[in-house]
Amino acid sequence: MNLLNNYSTARSVSHSSFTQILLTHSELQSRTLIYILKDYKSDVSIVTNSLTNSDVLIIDISESEDKIQTVNIYNEKNLDLEEGYTLD
Repeated sequence: MNLLNNYSTARSVSHSSFTQILLTHSELQSRTLIYILKDYKSDVSIVTNSLTNSDVLIIDISESEDKIQTVNIYNEKNLDLEEGYTLD
């Protein structure tokens, strides 16, 4: 096993003022993470098409009729493939 690519014991830093949003469905460890302020009043949700790649996390932030989409991309060698990067 190559320990440089073993993310099974990866940890993120937690903070009492923030909530962590990350993908947990995949058999691969997600390498992207978004922190949202716990007091944040807008609606925040994971976009379903970001569930197909453990190196991309897309969230929608909406308030009233306003909506913004945030994309977090980890662009290193893709864990799903033997070669290539998340974005080639």
